[in-house]
Amino acid sequence: MPLGGLTKVGEMGMSLSGGQKSRLSLARALYRQDSNIVLIDSSLSSLDAQVTRQVMERAIKGGLTAEKLVMIVTNDLDLASEMDHVLYVSEGTVK
Repeated sequence: MPLGGLTKVGEMGMSLSGGQKSRLSLARALYRQDSNIVLIDSSLSSLDAQVTRQVMERAIKGGLTAEKLVMIVTNDLDLASEMDHVLYVSEGTVK
């Protein structure tokens, strides 16, 4: 983006792809200073496997969330091995 984080996006700004929108939303949540909880709901689903791994390693596990509770809602079972705790929900019930 030409102006980095200050680049205007949306109606009068530049257009973003679905993956770019997802990464931008995730970055905003991770960098938010006044929150102790980060809820990531399907933000990783529009990313390919390599980008998802990089986001997990560099952003989510890499220090930006050191003092925060991070909850990730995902269908990607490969991410489960990266988590401290996993809740498996099937048909509305925690298994």
